[in-house]
Amino acid sequence: MFSAGNERKNRGDSNFSAFANSRYVIAVAAATNAGKYAPYLSPGANILVNAPCDPVPTTDRTDKEGYNPWGYNEFEHQPVEGEYRDQNYTRYFKGTSAAAPVVSGVVALMLQANPALTWRDVQQILIKTAYKNPDGEWETNAAGYAHSYDYGFGRVDATAAVEAALSWKIVSEEREKPVIGKDYTKRQIPEGGEGLPIPLSIKENITVEFVEIFLDVRHELACDLEVMLISPYGTKSRLAHGNGCLYNNVSEDVKGSKNAKGYGFKNWRFGSVRYLGEQSTKGQNPWKLIIKDKNNDNIQGIFKSAELRIYGTTFPPGLPFTGVYGLKNASLYWDPQTIPTSDGGYVTVVGMYGSGKLLMMKLDSAGGVEWAKTLTGNANASPSLASVGTYCATDAALAAFSQAGFADAAARRTVASGDDSVCST
Repeated sequence: MFSAGNERKNRGDSNFSAFANSRYVIAVAAATNAGKYAPYLSPGANILVNAPCDPVPTTDRTDKEGYNPWGYNEFEHQPVEGEYRDQNYTRYFKGTSAAAPVVSGVVALMLQANPALTWRDVQQILIKTAYKNPDGEWETNAAGYAHSYDYGFGRVDATAAVEAALSWKIVSEEREKPVIGKDYTKRQIPEGGEGLPIPLSIKENITVEFVEIFLDVRHELACDLEVMLISPYGTKSRLAHGNGCLYNNVSEDVKGSKNAKGYGFKNWRFGSVRYLGEQSTKGQNPWKLIIKDKNNDNIQGIFKSAELRIYGTTFPPGLPFTGVYGLKNASLYWDPQTIPTSDGGYVTVVGMYGSGKLLMMKLDSAGGVEWAKTLTGNANASPSLASVGTYCATDAALAAFSQAGFADAAARRTVASGDDSVCST
Protein backbone atom coordinates (compact mmCIF):
# COMPACT_ATOMS: atom_id res chain seq x y z
CA MET A 1 0.00 0.00 0.00
CA PHE A 2 1.40 3.39 -0.93
CA SER A 3 0.11 6.95 -1.24
CA ALA A 4 -0.20 8.22 -4.81
CA GLY A 5 1.76 11.36 -3.91
CA ASN A 6 1.40 15.06 -3.08
CA GLU A 7 3.15 16.77 -6.02
CA ARG A 8 0.21 18.13 -8.05
CA LYS A 9 1.16 21.75 -7.37
CA ASN A 10 4.66 20.93 -8.60
CA ARG A 11 3.14 19.29 -11.71
CA GLY A 12 4.23 15.89 -10.52
CA ASP A 13 2.79 12.49 -11.37
CA SER A 14 2.32 9.36 -9.27
CA ASN A 15 4.27 7.44 -11.92
CA PHE A 16 7.35 9.38 -10.86
CA SER A 17 7.44 7.33 -7.64
CA ALA A 18 9.27 4.01 -7.88
CA PHE A 19 7.08 2.65 -5.07
CA ALA A 20 3.67 3.90 -6.20
CA ASN A 21 4.09 2.68 -9.80
CA SER A 22 5.04 -0.90 -8.86
CA ARG A 23 2.58 -3.61 -9.86
CA TYR A 24 2.95 -5.12 -6.40
CA VAL A 25 1.72 -1.91 -4.77
CA ILE A 26 -1.81 -0.53 -4.35
CA ALA A 27 -1.41 3.17 -5.15
CA VAL A 28 -4.08 5.14 -3.27
CA ALA A 29 -5.34 8.59 -4.25
CA ALA A 30 -6.66 11.07 -1.72
CA ALA A 31 -10.17 12.55 -2.06
CA THR A 32 -12.35 14.63 0.26
CA ASN A 33 -15.42 13.31 2.04
CA ALA A 34 -17.42 14.82 -0.83
CA GLY A 35 -15.42 12.70 -3.30
CA LYS A 36 -13.33 15.49 -4.87
CA TYR A 37 -9.63 14.78 -5.37
CA ALA A 38 -7.29 16.59 -3.01
CA PRO A 39 -5.66 19.72 -4.52
CA TYR A 40 -2.19 18.33 -3.81
CA LEU A 41 -2.82 14.84 -5.23
CA SER A 42 -0.36 13.46 -7.79
CA PRO A 43 -2.47 11.93 -10.60
CA GLY A 44 -1.38 8.81 -12.45
CA ALA A 45 -2.22 5.83 -14.66
CA ASN A 46 -0.94 3.61 -11.83
CA ILE A 47 -3.55 4.65 -9.23
CA LEU A 48 -5.82 1.78 -8.19
CA VAL A 49 -8.43 3.37 -5.89
CA ASN A 50 -9.06 6.47 -3.78
CA ALA A 51 -10.01 6.95 -0.13
CA PRO A 52 -10.97 9.81 2.23
CA CYS A 53 -8.31 12.37 3.12
CA ASP A 54 -10.36 14.80 5.20
CA PRO A 55 -9.45 14.69 8.90
CA VAL A 56 -9.88 11.07 10.00
CA PRO A 57 -10.27 10.19 13.72
CA THR A 58 -7.77 7.49 14.64
CA THR A 59 -5.36 6.15 17.20
CA ASP A 60 -2.17 8.18 17.29
CA ARG A 61 1.46 7.61 18.14
CA THR A 62 1.92 7.68 21.89
CA ASP A 63 2.54 10.81 23.92
CA LYS A 64 4.02 13.73 22.00
CA GLU A 65 5.19 11.77 18.92
CA GLY A 66 1.97 11.93 16.90
CA TYR A 67 -0.53 14.35 15.38
CA ASN A 68 -1.84 15.24 18.85
CA PRO A 69 1.39 16.16 20.66
CA TRP A 70 -0.17 18.24 23.40
CA GLY A 71 -3.65 16.81 23.90
CA TYR A 72 -5.35 18.78 26.64
CA ASN A 73 -2.27 19.65 28.67
CA GLU A 74 -3.22 23.28 29.29
CA PHE A 75 -0.01 23.99 31.23
CA GLU A 76 2.19 23.33 28.19
CA HIS A 77 0.02 24.30 25.23
CA GLN A 78 -3.46 25.46 24.37
CA PRO A 79 -5.51 22.46 23.15
CA VAL A 80 -6.45 22.26 19.47
CA GLU A 81 -10.14 22.98 19.05
CA GLY A 82 -12.08 19.72 18.90
CA GLU A 83 -9.00 17.58 19.49
CA TYR A 84 -9.10 14.61 21.87
CA ARG A 85 -7.82 15.21 25.37
CA ASP A 86 -5.95 11.90 25.23
CA GLN A 87 -2.67 12.32 23.33
CA ASN A 88 -2.89 8.75 22.03
CA TYR A 89 -5.78 9.66 19.72
CA THR A 90 -6.35 12.40 17.15
CA ARG A 91 -9.21 13.79 15.09
CA TYR A 92 -6.91 15.38 12.54
CA PHE A 93 -5.11 12.64 10.63
CA LYS A 94 -5.40 13.74 6.99
CA GLY A 95 -3.91 13.86 3.49
CA THR A 96 -2.65 10.96 1.40
CA SER A 97 -1.04 9.81 4.65
CA ALA A 98 -4.57 9.07 5.86
CA ALA A 99 -6.02 7.75 2.58
CA ALA A 100 -3.58 4.86 2.19
CA PRO A 101 -4.07 3.52 5.76
CA VAL A 102 -7.85 3.58 5.23
CA VAL A 103 -7.41 1.15 2.32
CA SER A 104 -4.94 -0.88 4.41
CA GLY A 105 -7.69 -1.29 6.98
CA VAL A 106 -10.15 -2.41 4.31
CA VAL A 107 -7.65 -4.98 3.03
CA ALA A 108 -7.12 -6.27 6.58
CA LEU A 109 -10.87 -6.87 6.87
CA MET A 110 -10.89 -8.64 3.49
CA LEU A 111 -8.06 -10.96 4.56
CA GLN A 112 -9.79 -11.64 7.84
CA ALA A 113 -12.89 -12.65 5.88
CA ASN A 114 -10.90 -14.76 3.43
CA PRO A 115 -7.26 -15.50 4.37
CA ALA A 116 -6.73 -17.38 1.08
CA LEU A 117 -6.74 -14.17 -0.98
CA THR A 118 -3.53 -13.43 -2.88
CA TRP A 119 -2.22 -9.95 -3.58
CA ARG A 120 -3.77 -10.12 -7.06
CA ASP A 121 -7.14 -11.16 -5.62
CA VAL A 122 -7.03 -8.21 -3.24
CA GLN A 123 -6.35 -5.77 -6.07
CA GLN A 124 -9.13 -7.15 -8.27
CA ILE A 125 -11.69 -7.12 -5.45
CA LEU A 126 -10.86 -3.48 -4.67
CA ILE A 127 -11.24 -2.61 -8.35
CA LYS A 128 -14.53 -4.44 -8.87
CA THR A 129 -16.18 -3.14 -5.69
CA ALA A 130 -15.04 0.50 -5.96
CA TYR A 131 -17.61 3.07 -7.06
CA LYS A 132 -17.16 6.15 -9.22
CA ASN A 133 -16.51 9.52 -7.63
CA PRO A 134 -19.07 12.16 -8.62
CA ASP A 135 -16.76 14.14 -10.90
CA GLY A 136 -13.57 13.65 -12.87
CA GLU A 137 -12.63 12.44 -16.32
CA TRP A 138 -13.28 8.72 -16.69
CA GLU A 139 -12.14 6.58 -19.59
CA THR A 140 -13.54 3.09 -20.18
CA ASN A 141 -11.26 0.48 -21.72
CA ALA A 142 -12.22 -2.29 -24.14
CA ALA A 143 -12.93 -4.67 -21.26
CA GLY A 144 -15.45 -2.30 -19.68
CA TYR A 145 -13.37 -0.90 -16.80
CA ALA A 146 -13.56 2.86 -16.18
CA HIS A 147 -10.45 4.57 -14.79
CA SER A 148 -9.51 8.11 -13.82
CA TYR A 149 -6.01 9.54 -13.41
CA ASP A 150 -7.29 11.28 -10.25
CA TYR A 151 -9.44 8.54 -8.73
CA GLY A 152 -8.18 5.21 -10.08
CA PHE A 153 -11.06 2.75 -10.51
CA GLY A 154 -13.09 4.60 -7.88
CA ARG A 155 -13.72 5.09 -4.17
CA VAL A 156 -12.89 2.14 -1.93
CA ASP A 157 -16.03 0.46 -0.54
CA ALA A 158 -15.25 -1.51 2.62
CA THR A 159 -18.61 -3.27 2.90
CA ALA A 160 -18.68 -4.35 -0.73
CA ALA A 161 -15.05 -5.45 -0.65
CA VAL A 162 -15.50 -7.66 2.43
CA GLU A 163 -18.72 -9.18 1.07
CA ALA A 164 -16.97 -9.95 -2.22
CA ALA A 165 -14.01 -11.49 -0.37
CA LEU A 166 -16.28 -13.96 1.43
CA SER A 167 -17.39 -15.64 -1.82
CA TRP A 168 -14.43 -14.77 -4.03
CA LYS A 169 -13.00 -17.40 -6.38
CA ILE A 170 -9.19 -17.23 -6.44
CA VAL A 171 -7.96 -15.79 -9.74
CA SER A 172 -6.16 -17.88 -12.30
CA GLU A 173 -2.41 -18.19 -11.90
CA GLU A 174 -0.44 -15.36 -13.41
CA ARG A 175 1.63 -16.15 -16.45
CA GLU A 176 5.15 -17.00 -15.24
CA LYS A 177 6.86 -14.45 -17.48
CA PRO A 178 5.49 -11.20 -18.93
CA VAL A 179 4.79 -10.75 -22.62
CA ILE A 180 7.44 -8.39 -23.97
CA GLY A 181 7.72 -5.93 -26.84
CA LYS A 182 10.78 -3.73 -27.28
CA ASP A 183 12.51 -1.16 -29.46
CA TYR A 184 16.21 -0.31 -29.18
CA THR A 185 16.53 1.90 -32.25
CA LYS A 186 18.14 5.19 -31.23
CA ARG A 187 16.55 8.32 -32.74
CA GLN A 188 15.81 11.99 -32.10
CA ILE A 189 12.59 13.24 -30.50
CA PRO A 190 11.15 16.15 -32.52
CA GLU A 191 10.07 19.28 -30.65
CA GLY A 192 6.35 20.03 -30.84
CA GLY A 193 4.07 18.42 -33.39
CA GLU A 194 2.84 14.85 -33.16
CA GLY A 195 5.94 13.57 -31.38
CA LEU A 196 7.85 10.34 -31.95
CA PRO A 197 5.63 7.25 -32.44
CA ILE A 198 7.21 3.96 -31.41
CA PRO A 199 5.29 0.79 -32.34
CA LEU A 200 5.81 -2.14 -29.97
CA SER A 201 4.70 -5.47 -31.39
CA ILE A 202 3.39 -8.24 -29.14
CA LYS A 203 3.17 -11.78 -30.50
CA GLU A 204 1.54 -13.62 -27.59
CA ASN A 205 -1.99 -12.99 -26.42
CA ILE A 206 -2.90 -12.88 -22.74
CA THR A 207 -5.57 -11.18 -20.63
CA VAL A 208 -3.92 -8.06 -19.22
CA GLU A 209 -3.68 -7.16 -15.54
CA PHE A 210 -0.78 -4.70 -15.43
CA VAL A 211 1.52 -3.04 -17.95
CA GLU A 212 5.02 -1.68 -17.47
CA ILE A 213 7.20 0.42 -19.78
CA PHE A 214 10.93 0.74 -19.17
CA LEU A 215 11.93 3.92 -20.98
CA ASP A 216 15.43 5.23 -21.69
CA VAL A 217 15.38 8.81 -23.01
CA ARG A 218 18.10 11.44 -22.79
CA HIS A 219 16.76 14.97 -22.31
CA GLU A 220 17.98 17.78 -20.05
CA LEU A 221 14.41 18.61 -19.03
CA ALA A 222 12.47 15.37 -18.64
CA CYS A 223 9.39 17.34 -17.55
CA ASP A 224 9.08 18.69 -21.10
CA LEU A 225 8.26 15.18 -22.33
CA GLU A 226 4.76 13.79 -22.64
CA VAL A 227 4.76 9.98 -22.66
CA MET A 228 1.62 8.22 -23.87
CA LEU A 229 1.05 4.46 -24.24
CA ILE A 230 -1.82 3.26 -26.45
CA SER A 231 -3.07 -0.33 -26.55
CA PRO A 232 -4.21 -2.12 -29.74
CA TYR A 233 -7.78 -1.31 -28.63
CA GLY A 234 -7.07 2.43 -28.41
CA THR A 235 -6.93 2.68 -24.60
CA LYS A 236 -4.51 5.42 -23.54
CA SER A 237 -2.25 5.82 -20.52
CA ARG A 238 -0.59 9.19 -19.97
CA LEU A 239 2.60 8.25 -18.16
CA ALA A 240 4.16 11.73 -18.13
CA HIS A 241 2.26 14.92 -19.01
CA GLY A 242 5.07 17.10 -20.34
CA ASN A 243 3.80 20.32 -18.75
CA GLY A 244 7.07 21.12 -17.06
CA CYS A 245 8.02 20.87 -13.40
CA LEU A 246 8.48 23.48 -10.72
CA TYR A 247 11.69 21.86 -9.52
CA ASN A 248 14.92 20.74 -11.17
CA ASN A 249 13.82 17.37 -12.46
CA VAL A 250 10.95 14.92 -12.30
CA SER A 251 11.20 13.70 -8.70
CA GLU A 252 13.68 12.53 -6.12
CA ASP A 253 13.16 8.98 -7.38
CA VAL A 254 13.77 9.86 -11.03
CA LYS A 255 16.90 11.89 -10.27
CA GLY A 256 18.20 9.34 -7.78
CA SER A 257 20.92 6.77 -8.15
CA LYS A 258 19.69 5.37 -11.46
CA ASN A 259 18.62 8.67 -12.99
CA ALA A 260 21.28 11.34 -12.91
CA LYS A 261 20.04 14.92 -12.82
CA GLY A 262 19.58 16.27 -16.32
CA TYR A 263 19.59 12.86 -17.98
CA GLY A 264 15.85 12.48 -18.54
CA PHE A 265 14.32 9.03 -18.03
CA LYS A 266 17.15 6.55 -17.62
CA ASN A 267 15.53 3.14 -17.99
CA TRP A 268 12.70 4.46 -15.85
CA ARG A 269 9.81 2.10 -15.12
CA PHE A 270 6.28 3.44 -15.71
CA GLY A 271 3.22 1.43 -14.68
CA SER A 272 -0.44 1.40 -15.74
CA VAL A 273 -3.57 -0.40 -14.52
CA ARG A 274 -5.74 1.06 -17.28
CA TYR A 275 -5.62 -2.03 -19.56
CA LEU A 276 -7.14 -4.45 -17.04
CA GLY A 277 -9.13 -7.18 -18.81
CA GLU A 278 -8.07 -6.25 -22.33
CA GLN A 279 -6.27 -8.70 -24.56
CA SER A 280 -2.60 -8.00 -25.23
CA THR A 281 -3.10 -8.42 -29.01
CA LYS A 282 -5.72 -7.41 -31.55
CA GLY A 283 -4.97 -8.71 -35.00
CA GLN A 284 -1.87 -7.02 -36.37
CA ASN A 285 -2.36 -3.80 -34.37
CA PRO A 286 0.73 -3.00 -32.27
CA TRP A 287 0.96 -1.19 -28.97
CA LYS A 288 2.14 2.35 -29.56
CA LEU A 289 4.34 4.58 -27.41
CA ILE A 290 4.28 8.28 -28.30
CA ILE A 291 6.87 10.68 -26.88
CA LYS A 292 6.27 14.41 -27.38
CA ASP A 293 8.63 17.24 -26.52
CA LYS A 294 6.04 19.91 -25.67
CA ASN A 295 8.47 22.77 -25.05
CA ASN A 296 10.11 24.33 -28.12
CA ASP A 297 13.27 25.39 -26.30
CA ASN A 298 15.87 23.93 -28.71
CA ILE A 299 16.82 21.25 -26.20
CA GLN A 300 17.20 18.05 -28.17
CA GLY A 301 15.83 14.78 -26.80
CA ILE A 302 17.15 11.34 -27.80
CA PHE A 303 15.11 8.17 -27.59
CA LYS A 304 17.37 5.23 -26.74
CA SER A 305 15.09 2.31 -25.89
CA ALA A 306 11.69 1.16 -24.66
CA GLU A 307 10.63 -2.21 -23.31
CA LEU A 308 6.95 -3.05 -22.82
CA ARG A 309 6.13 -5.74 -20.26
CA ILE A 310 2.57 -7.06 -20.01
CA TYR A 311 1.52 -9.14 -17.02
CA GLY A 312 -1.63 -11.23 -16.84
CA THR A 313 -3.19 -14.63 -17.38
CA THR A 314 -3.56 -16.90 -20.38
CA PHE A 315 -7.28 -17.06 -19.67
CA PRO A 316 -9.77 -14.48 -18.36
CA PRO A 317 -9.22 -13.88 -14.60
CA GLY A 318 -11.51 -15.92 -12.37
CA LEU A 319 -12.44 -18.46 -15.06
CA PRO A 320 -10.87 -21.94 -14.77
CA PHE A 321 -9.29 -23.32 -17.93
CA THR A 322 -10.73 -26.77 -17.22
CA GLY A 323 -13.93 -27.92 -15.58
CA VAL A 324 -17.33 -26.36 -15.70
CA TYR A 325 -16.96 -24.82 -19.13
CA GLY A 326 -15.77 -28.00 -20.82
CA LEU A 327 -12.42 -26.67 -22.01
CA LYS A 328 -10.22 -29.58 -21.00
CA ASN A 329 -9.37 -30.44 -24.60
CA ALA A 330 -9.54 -26.91 -25.96
CA SER A 331 -7.04 -25.69 -28.53
CA LEU A 332 -6.91 -22.02 -29.41
CA TYR A 333 -6.81 -21.50 -33.17
CA TRP A 334 -6.73 -17.71 -33.16
CA ASP A 335 -6.37 -14.75 -30.83
CA PRO A 336 -9.21 -14.07 -28.40
CA GLN A 337 -11.27 -10.97 -29.11
CA THR A 338 -13.14 -8.84 -26.59
CA ILE A 339 -16.05 -6.78 -27.93
CA PRO A 340 -18.28 -4.43 -25.87
CA THR A 341 -22.04 -5.04 -26.10
CA SER A 342 -24.93 -2.61 -25.98
CA ASP A 343 -26.00 -3.60 -22.45
CA GLY A 344 -22.76 -2.49 -20.81
CA GLY A 345 -21.05 -5.88 -20.84
CA TYR A 346 -18.88 -7.54 -23.41
CA VAL A 347 -18.41 -10.86 -25.15
CA THR A 348 -15.06 -12.60 -25.19
CA VAL A 349 -14.48 -15.07 -28.00
CA VAL A 350 -11.83 -17.48 -26.79
CA GLY A 351 -11.27 -19.82 -29.70
CA MET A 352 -12.13 -22.94 -31.64
CA TYR A 353 -11.92 -26.37 -30.11
CA GLY A 354 -13.08 -29.89 -30.85
CA SER A 355 -14.86 -30.22 -34.21
CA GLY A 356 -15.05 -26.55 -35.02
CA LYS A 357 -16.77 -25.50 -31.79
CA LEU A 358 -16.50 -21.93 -30.61
CA LEU A 359 -16.47 -20.91 -26.95
CA MET A 360 -18.08 -17.58 -26.10
CA MET A 361 -18.43 -15.92 -22.71
CA LYS A 362 -20.72 -13.05 -21.76
CA LEU A 363 -18.99 -10.90 -19.14
CA ASP A 364 -20.64 -8.08 -17.22
CA SER A 365 -19.20 -4.56 -17.02
CA ALA A 366 -17.20 -5.52 -13.92
CA GLY A 367 -15.61 -8.47 -15.70
CA GLY A 368 -17.65 -11.18 -14.00
CA VAL A 369 -18.76 -14.19 -16.01
CA GLU A 370 -22.50 -14.19 -16.70
CA TRP A 371 -22.41 -17.27 -18.88
CA ALA A 372 -20.14 -19.31 -21.12
CA LYS A 373 -21.62 -21.13 -24.09
CA THR A 374 -20.39 -23.09 -27.08
CA LEU A 375 -21.42 -22.79 -30.70
CA THR A 376 -20.97 -25.25 -33.51
CA GLY A 377 -19.33 -23.68 -36.49
CA ASN A 378 -16.62 -23.85 -39.08
CA ALA A 379 -13.09 -23.51 -37.71
CA ASN A 380 -11.92 -22.50 -41.17
CA ALA A 381 -14.11 -19.40 -40.90
CA SER A 382 -12.29 -18.12 -37.80
CA PRO A 383 -10.42 -15.30 -39.57
CA SER A 384 -13.77 -13.65 -40.32
CA LEU A 385 -14.86 -13.72 -36.68
CA ALA A 386 -12.89 -10.70 -35.45
CA SER A 387 -16.18 -9.01 -34.52
CA VAL A 388 -18.13 -12.07 -33.49
CA GLY A 389 -19.36 -10.31 -30.35
CA THR A 390 -21.04 -7.72 -32.53
CA TYR A 391 -22.77 -10.51 -34.43
CA CYS A 392 -24.56 -11.35 -31.22
CA ALA A 393 -25.59 -7.75 -30.59
CA THR A 394 -27.74 -6.71 -33.56
CA ASP A 395 -30.17 -8.34 -35.96
CA ALA A 396 -28.19 -6.99 -38.92
CA ALA A 397 -25.07 -8.67 -37.62
CA LEU A 398 -26.79 -12.02 -37.17
CA ALA A 399 -26.92 -12.46 -40.93
CA ALA A 400 -23.18 -11.91 -41.16
CA PHE A 401 -22.72 -14.34 -38.28
CA SER A 402 -24.71 -16.93 -40.22
CA GLN A 403 -22.59 -16.35 -43.29
CA ALA A 404 -19.52 -17.08 -41.18
CA GLY A 405 -20.70 -20.68 -40.87
CA PHE A 406 -23.21 -20.81 -38.01
CA ALA A 407 -26.42 -22.23 -39.46
CA ASP A 408 -28.53 -21.63 -36.35
CA ALA A 409 -27.64 -17.93 -36.07
CA ALA A 410 -31.03 -16.77 -37.37
CA ALA A 411 -32.72 -18.18 -34.26
CA ARG A 412 -30.59 -16.15 -31.88
CA ARG A 413 -31.81 -13.04 -30.11
CA THR A 414 -29.81 -9.89 -29.50
CA VAL A 415 -27.84 -9.09 -26.39
CA ALA A 416 -29.75 -5.81 -26.20
CA SER A 417 -32.99 -7.77 -25.63
CA GLY A 418 -31.67 -8.86 -22.26
CA ASP A 419 -32.20 -12.54 -23.12
CA ASP A 420 -29.33 -14.54 -21.63
CA SER A 421 -30.05 -17.38 -24.03
CA VAL A 422 -28.41 -15.35 -26.78
CA CYS A 423 -25.44 -17.19 -28.26
CA SER A 424 -26.42 -20.43 -26.51
CA THR A 425 -26.33 -23.71 -28.35
